[in-house]
Amino acid sequence: MTKKLPKFEYVPDPIKAGMMEESKGICDCCNENHYYICLGGIYSKHDDVINLCPWCVFSGKASKKYDGHFNMVDIDKNSMEPVVDEQGKTTGFRTIEGYQKPIGNDEIESRTPSIVGYQEQDWRHHCGECCDFHGRAIGNDFKNLSQSSKEILQENSYIDDESEIEELQDFGMQEIPYFIKFICRHCDTILLIYDPN
Repeated sequence: MTKKLPKFEYVPDPIKAGMMEESKGICDCCNENHYYICLGGIYSKHDDVINLCPWCVFSGKASKKYDGHFNMVDIDKNSMEPVVDEQGKTTGFRTIEGYQKPIGNDEIESRTPSIVGYQEQDWRHHCGECCDFHGRAIGNDFKNLSQSSKEILQENSYIDDESEIEELQDFGMQEIPYFIKFICRHCDTILLIYDPN
């Protein structure tokens, strides 16, 4: 009999998101078979760690035991906050040194399974908190994108104009293997990130 999977705060459905699967493998951390194994690895000097169960990831036991992390939260230019003067005018942006980690940063790095992709991807955040990860995007995700979502998409992919977005919409409910999807927990902005193979 299998235990109920742990509820990862920033991953509504880790199986659907492609982060874990049923397996008869033994967890390297706890040496038990829990019938599920996380598919992504751990960034650690211990390169012999292959199988980790969701419970050892969720509890933080694996990141502590192997002195590693599962994901990195992005700190690109979109993460920098504007500096505003007394009149409310933006005078610049805070430097990386002044940057405060978004809410959920430690949870994502130490207690959330790795994103499985073609490229190493940083976890995205929006509105000051880490976003929810939903795995691979589908064609319908490209419909009714906000201007902010389109700008993020264009900054992180080959897409230059509306016609390319419309082509991706034609996939409908079909998964598009080279885009992953995050959703802001506060404003529902969809962040579609290019993940080329």
